[in-house]
Order: sequence, then C-alpha cells, then structure tokens
Amino acid sequence: RMRTLYYAFQEFYGISPINFLRLLRLTKARKDLLEADPKKTSVTDVAAKWHFWHFGRFSVEYKNIYGESPSATLGKARP
Repeated sequence: RMRTLYYAFQEFYGISPINFLRLLRLTKARKDLLEADPKKTSVTDVAAKWHFWHFGRFSVEYKNIYGESPSATLGKARP
C-alpha cells in the first residue's frame, strides 16, 4: 500500500514525497531568509529551524533551486 501511495504521489506531482517535502522546507527557509533581520538572524538559524542539519548540503540545494546562496538571500532581506 505504501508503494502504491508513493507512486501515485510521484505520478501526480512529478517528484517523490521526500523531494516534495525538501522543496517545501526550502521554500519556507527562503521566505524566512527574505523576511529576517540579517543583524539578528543567521543562515544557520534558518536552516536549523527547517531541519536542515548538514549546512553545506543545505547551501548547495538552496543555490541549485534559487540561483543564489542563502547568505545572498539573507543580505536582500527587508528591513
């Protein structure tokens, strides 16, 4: 049954459930980085909040999706 659910999810969304959740977490992290005060918040704080424990991997995945590093996004944060 789990396999059927997995394949149905993948067919409907075009990605695996795990990758879907990872993208969702990356999206939430980006939102937080854009809204954070760079003087009070670090990329590590945001990554940990969204359960990215390997910060180097988080940075690589983030850059692959958004075309910039998490620190560059944090630097663009609204005051």
